[in-house]
Amino acid sequence: MVNFPSPGEAADRERVRFAYGPERYAGLAAVKKQYNPANLVRFSPATRPV
Repeated sequence: MVNFPSPGEAADRERVRFAYGPERYAGLAAVKKQYNPANLVRFSPATRPV
């Protein structure tokens, strides 16, 4: 499930990218980079800053 990935699912970056799709994943990563550049809020490690 995309909204609540298990630790194994969240660790597989390619699987997460596939689940969101390239455009949506890039948008999520850009937002995370802007608002959380130090990765202090990391409830889901699936989307890492670019």
